[in-house]
Amino acid sequence: GPAVVLPLACPLVGSKHLQPETSQIYEDFASAGSSIRSVIGILAGACDLHAENVKALAENNVSNLLAHVLPFALDGLRRDLKDFSQSSIGDEEEAIIDALEYLLSVCKEDKQASKQLCSSLILDFMPWTGSGVRMIKRILCICSSMCNTNPDLMQEVSALQILLDNGRKWLSPKSSIMGGILHSNSAKSVMDDSGVLSVTEAESVSLIDELFVSVSLLTNTSGRMSSKVEIIVGFLAECPCPHMLAATVKLVYSIIISPNTERANEFLFAFVDHGGVEVCMGLVRALALRGKFDDELHGVQNLFASCVQLFGYLLETGCVSANKTTEIGGSKKVTKGSIERAVRHAFRKGSSKLITMDVYKQIMHSSLSINLANINMTEPARLISGGMLGSMLWTLSDAGDDVTNEALKDTMLLA
Repeated sequence: GPAVVLPLACPLVGSKHLQPETSQIYEDFASAGSSIRSVIGILAGACDLHAENVKALAENNVSNLLAHVLPFALDGLRRDLKDFSQSSIGDEEEAIIDALEYLLSVCKEDKQASKQLCSSLILDFMPWTGSGVRMIKRILCICSSMCNTNPDLMQEVSALQILLDNGRKWLSPKSSIMGGILHSNSAKSVMDDSGVLSVTEAESVSLIDELFVSVSLLTNTSGRMSSKVEIIVGFLAECPCPHMLAATVKLVYSIIISPNTERANEFLFAFVDHGGVEVCMGLVRALALRGKFDDELHGVQNLFASCVQLFGYLLETGCVSANKTTEIGGSKKVTKGSIERAVRHAFRKGSSKLITMDVYKQIMHSSLSINLANINMTEPARLISGGMLGSMLWTLSDAGDDVTNEALKDTMLLA
């Protein structure tokens, strides 16, 4: 079928195993780099309104072959353009993504071809090894679009599980892992498993936000909530990156407070039943024991604020009470007292560096049943968690000026 053009995008094909290889000869890698966009365009053009070629594409799993060739072709393109500006290289890379979108569009009526393209080239970041932030953002945008337009297909290819796994592997900033909540030996093993993209740590954090657009869409689609929650809780238990953990806990919180009460309760019951609350407690304990608070790029403060927000909701709604364990199922390990002890220990370890403005606001929101932004003078403030509030007040004198000024304003309002 149309895949006969794929060798044009290979810098070199090994004579022994017939696998793509990197070539040091300029003509080889320059030719492969300049051909890859045309090769994908030819594949798409051959499949446009030609069902037999689309069928051949699927039968021969050409998507997987293309994913195998792409890293070598992209490496050739970057080496060929090494003397050009990063903007010029980014333009060439985006043109390749345009060709890929064309290929996806002409194959959309063939379910098997679409699933292969999605699995090999959209959900897996391996073909895009060494790519910059512009290229990866485009891939994530295509992914979120497919989650919107074809959620059933995305569920069939286990997109939620694959996206979270690849996000952990490819998008975790190094400083976030090394400054996060793992033991040093665990952190080393995670770094050995990581993929390599040409992005800064700040860009990695922005890409995590893009990734979770798709994760949110996949989690909120119709389907068995229990299986989705199982994936999410498993990710919370295994992920080494505080930034991703924080985004996941925020997603959990957004679902359980959503206006769709039936679906929100279904998710909450499943989350508690699968031990999600215990896992979040474990994250706070690990954060207190091993988290590094010296740089917000580590993401520890963001994770702490997200967990506090979730705990506040569970305490206010009675899912966790003062003397009893979790009220709606799950194991028998989480009480109001255990949550407050974990929060207090985190504050003592992190001291002033843990009290960011976000952490302060989440503690206040989770500890008091009153909206300080729109306070009603006749409405009494009910204390939800004196333990969390007291733990924060214990370290408030060491906080930055922005937090202490905000605390002074809130004190005047409450008075």
